Order: sequence, then structure tokens, then C-alpha cells
Amino acid sequence: MNYLLIFLLALFAATTSQALEEVLVKAQHREESLTDVPISITVLNGDELQLQGMKRIEDFTTLAPGLSGWEQGVSTPIYAIRGISTNSFGIGGEASVAVVVDDSYVGRINSTSLTMVDVNRVEVLRGPQGTLFGRNATAGAILIYNNQPVDQFEGSYALEAGEDNDRGARLTVNQPLLGERLMLRASAVSYRNDGDLDNRWLGENIGDEDTLGGRLALRSVVGDFDATLAYGYQRTNTNGLGYETLVPSLAAAGNVPPDPFDDRLATDTRTYDDVSNANGQLRVLWEPDGPISLLSVTSYHNNNSPNLFDVDGSAVFLTTAGFVNRKSETFSQEFRFTGTGEDINWVAGAIAFREDVSTTVQLTYSDVNVLSGRPVSPADFGLPFPDFELCDATSDILFGSCRQNVKELSDQQGDYFSYGIYGDATWSLDPRLSVTTGLRYSADDKDFKYRSAPVESVTTTLNALNAAPLNPAGNLLGYSTEGWEHIDENWDDWEARLAVNYLLGEQSNAYASLSKGYKAGGFEPAATPALSVFDPEKILSAELGLRGTLWGERLQYQAGGYGYDVDDYQIQVIENGLARTVNTNGVRGYGAESQLQALLNPHWQFQLAYAYTHAQFKDFDTDAGNLDGNRTILTPQHSGYLSLNYSSSRYSWGSLAAMWRTEYQSDIFFTAQNTARDRQDDFFRSTAQLSYIEPDANWQIDLMVRNVFDEDVLVFRQDVGAGEVARRAQPRYVGLAFSGRF
Repeated sequence: MNYLLIFLLALFAATTSQALEEVLVKAQHREESLTDVPISITVLNGDELQLQGMKRIEDFTTLAPGLSGWEQGVSTPIYAIRGISTNSFGIGGEASVAVVVDDSYVGRINSTSLTMVDVNRVEVLRGPQGTLFGRNATAGAILIYNNQPVDQFEGSYALEAGEDNDRGARLTVNQPLLGERLMLRASAVSYRNDGDLDNRWLGENIGDEDTLGGRLALRSVVGDFDATLAYGYQRTNTNGLGYETLVPSLAAAGNVPPDPFDDRLATDTRTYDDVSNANGQLRVLWEPDGPISLLSVTSYHNNNSPNLFDVDGSAVFLTTAGFVNRKSETFSQEFRFTGTGEDINWVAGAIAFREDVSTTVQLTYSDVNVLSGRPVSPADFGLPFPDFELCDATSDILFGSCRQNVKELSDQQGDYFSYGIYGDATWSLDPRLSVTTGLRYSADDKDFKYRSAPVESVTTTLNALNAAPLNPAGNLLGYSTEGWEHIDENWDDWEARLAVNYLLGEQSNAYASLSKGYKAGGFEPAATPALSVFDPEKILSAELGLRGTLWGERLQYQAGGYGYDVDDYQIQVIENGLARTVNTNGVRGYGAESQLQALLNPHWQFQLAYAYTHAQFKDFDTDAGNLDGNRTILTPQHSGYLSLNYSSSRYSWGSLAAMWRTEYQSDIFFTAQNTARDRQDDFFRSTAQLSYIEPDANWQIDLMVRNVFDEDVLVFRQDVGAGEVARRAQPRYVGLAFSGRF
């Protein structure tokens, strides 16, 4: 480490007239310098993300301190900010991390696994953002801004190839049609790979992907009006989640070891995990010569994300489950006024959000294999004869014949309406001191209904004997109905923030903030409607921060600390073998985050980031005991990265560039129980890139190696009903890209 420090100081000692570019953000609904915003923010450049092959949110989680999580499947992403996340994928719940694309709230968790095509920048906002971004931003918000049409011809392209028959193409064209009066921007993306897991039982690969999508935007600037009409569509189809059993006897049935890192598995079910998104948006900005402007954002979003996974992850037909039909349709309208004065900048607005959601949950299992195979025994149903042989002649007389295939279905529908009214203002009390205050009122009106016909099988009979009176039918889903069960709930809340920003010098400032966040309540079907409701989640957070530039704007830094308290924290747990979303007594957390970027000399750039996150449950009683003091899921206590970038001088033959980044993450838990087996140990993971840029910088070739040292990392490990299963992260990957501009 001493040698590295000496090396960096020597590089930095070299004189240079260059400086890092000023960073502009829209975290407060108005474009401002990052230095002036009293929020902890990481800004990621869209072009740099594309050049490094970062296509989705999961690819850049390590680049934003305090942000963690992965896509466990394209329809099942889990993201956490400062230890706060959501692991419920049903249509009754909401997200804790708000994803906002071009000022439109995306909504469903399974809608956020979008492949980024023509992105200008990403802003990761840490801490509650309820005042400006509304409900469901208790942890923070991820803001994605696409490039908009401009009044000059330009374009870009990229071709990619790599391991596992990886191939992709991306194209963007911007064409002015009538000068500023009408401009068109179109982008398209295609990406495929054959997967990196060999399913020996079915003779096909798992982990494959087939993505196709595009975006079309028309923009017109006439007088004081700037209007953009955009439409985008994208679909991603895969062969499933790739869960693999860790139970030796089940793995042996498929003649594979219980090892998620050996590139092979054996499952009996053809699984899938698919997502399609269609988005339409109309943005109209009225910006007269006066101090007030008005923005109208009208958005439509349609998501379809069915999946089916092998619960036991083996070649034995025990259990499969999935959302075999999952759809959502949303419509939102927001009006936003922005004003400026001599000593004040303010924003005020109102938004209405309508969502129709539906799904069919399917659970399929075998009486014969589940009961006679004994992964589940009579003792597990609370019966007094654990050595009794099930699925033989005697049990046929007592309980009926065992069935080879039993199917349970649950239909669920939701009709949700929410609205919010907000205002936020920053006063400059003197040249150094400014104060920001904000207030928002949020309201939710949710109608939900579900139904699941009783199913007759030996398994449900035994389950009913154990679960009555809560579940007399004994369905393994945990509930059964003769018809639709209806639930109607209303929630509302006030969200506020107070922040102080103080200019320490011409190039640095300190800030302090106090903010409140709110996440709507929701539904998880249960034996009775009363048991199906969980309450809203609320958070109060305090933060201190420092940011600025040094050494002639060649070094940018930000650092801060925070603490928060969450009431009625929502989490999905396994209770009596069933997945349920419940309210815990809450979570307490505190931590620190820091980022540093330095232009060492005209050729070398250095980046360093670190986050310490302490997030623990308060008093929380479960089947596994009281979880007081347990850490929240997917939350490393220590995480960060170190990156070094080099770019050579430009010669007649072109130039070279290189990047090395090493990421660190301490251990995480996949379940709230924090058991040693449901854990990923700490790890380092590195990425390297070497680039050739042609003399006029119109095109370049990039060689990328991800996970250079082939670290074994899990993104999922848990017993979801038929023994422990696991899924690994991507092993070492080598790819090549050819990209350019015209």
C-alpha cells in the first residue's frame, strides 16, 4: 500500500493545467452543481457505463457507495441503499429504492431490470427522498436520464462479442428534421448469449439471455415551449434463474455434485424468467422569460414479467413455483413549477399515479416424491408418527392415494391509486449559508383481491391437520378461498426535509440534513384478509456531509455520515414453510460513505470509494426466534472500490487507454435469520479494460475482462421449501467491443 501511495503522489506532483469537469445534477428537480446540493449523491456518466459494458443497474451497484444488491433474475432484482431493501416480488408490495427514468417513476420492482441503451447519466441518491420523489423512496432513489434529441446530426454504435457466444449490437441516430422545431432520436439494442450453466438433465444451457429493444423520441422547440414525445420497448427472455440444489441426495439424483460453481446443474423443469416493458412519455416544458417555468410529464408504462423456477433445483420433481402471469399497467401525470429569485430557488408540484396489476401464482408439486422421498417427513406436519411410511397401501386407506402432479393456483389483482402534492425551496441567507426546506403529502388508495381454489391431495390433507384452523384446506400456498377475497386499504403520510448548506471556501462546502420517507403498505394473500395486510414503512434519517474540490479542481471529494430509524420495516420471511411479507418492529442504521476522484496528471486518473453500513433489526419475533440485532439482507458492512485509469498521448497511429478496478465487499446474508449457510463471505473482484482509439477518436476497440481472478460469488442461497438452493454470480468473462461515433 505504501508503494501505491508513493506512486500516486509522484503522478500527482506532475504539473497539469487540466481540471475535472463540474458535475451537474437534477436531484432537486432543477439543474445545479453537485457542490450546492445537500444530498449524498453518486453521479455516473452514461458513456463511461456503456464503454465498460454496464447494461443494467446491477452492473454499477459497486460504483455507488452504500448501494448493494443484484438481479437474482431479470424479473427479480433486489437493491439496497444503506441496508434498506425490498425482497417481496408479489404485486401487493412496493419498492424501497425508487427508480425514476426521465422524471417518471417506474414502479414495479420487476420493471427496473432495463437494459440501458442511450443513457446520459445516472444519479444515485442515498437516504430518504420522499419530499421530491414521493412514496417508496425510503432508502433512496436511482435517477436515469436518457439523451434527448438535439438539433444536429450525430450517432453512435457498438458491436460486442465474448464468451458463452455473447454477441450484441447497439445503435443510436439523432437527426434534426426541421432544425429545432422538430428533432428525432432513435436507438436500438440487441443482445444474446448462450448461458454459462449446463443443465445436464435437460441438455440445455441455463443463464442464457435474448434482449431486443429500442427507443424513439421526437422533440420540438417552438418559442417558450420544449416538447418531447418518446416511446420505448424492450423484452428480455431467459431460461430461468439457475437455482441449484445444495442437498447431496437430490444432486446425486441428477448425477451432479451440489456445487453451484462447477458450471453444471440438473433440474427436471424447463424454467423461464422473462420481462417485457413498454413505455410512453410526453414531456412539455414551458419556460418563458420570467422567473417561473412549468414542466408537465405524462407517462405510461406496461410490464409483463412471468417466471417459473425449480424450487428444489434438482432432477427430482418435488416443487416448482412462479408468477406464470404477472402484468402491470401504470399511468401518471405530474405538473412541476420551478421558480428562481434573487435569494430563493423553489419547486412545487403535484402528481397522480394509477396502477393496475395482476398475477397468477402457480405452485406444482408431487405427493409421491415429496412424501415418500422424505425431504419432508410426517414429523414436519406435526404428526405423532414420524416413522410412518407414506404413499403405500396403508396410507392410501388413511389419507387417499398420492398424486404424481398437484397444482395450486392463486389469482391476484390490484387497483392502486396514489397522489402527492409537494413543495421544496432553498433560501440563500448570505453568500455562504443556504437553507432548504421541503414538504410533501402522499396518499394511497389500494383495492386488492385474491382467490385460490382448495386442492385435494395427501400433502394438503396432512398440512391441514397441522395448520388448522388458520388454513383448514391445507393448500401449501397457505390459503384457499371459495371465491374472491376483497381488501380495500387507504394510507397517507407527510414527508419533510430540512437541510443546511454552508460554503467553507470557494471550492468546498458542508451540509446537514434531516429527512423523512414513507413506503406504502400492501398485501400478501393469507388465510384471512386481515392477515393479508402489512402496514406502511416510515423512516427518519439525519446526515452530515462534506464535499468539494482541491488542487486546482484536479481532485473532487465527498464524505459523510448518517443515522436513521425505520418503523414497520417490510420484509418477506419464511413462516411455517410459507413466504410472507410482514412488518418488523423496525431497523436502526448508521454509517459513513466517501468518494474521491483525482486527475493525477494528463494521463492518469484515480478513483476511490468506501462505505461502512451498520443496519440491524430491532425486536423481531419469527419462527427462527427473535432476530433483534441481526443484519438486514444483502448489506455488507464494508464495501468500496479502487480504480486507476490511464490514457496515452495521441499519436499518428492513435492512442491507448487502460482501466483497472478492484471492488471489495464484506460478507452479506441472504436471509434475515443470518444463518452461516445463507451467507456470502467477503470477496475482492477485479475488472480490467484495454482500449485502442483511432487517431481522430471516431472509433475504438475495447478488450474487457470482468472478474479477472474468477472469484466464486453467490447472488442467492436459501431454503425456499425443498432444501437449500443457490445461484452464482457471473464467473470470469472476456469480451471484445467495437464502438464509435459519427
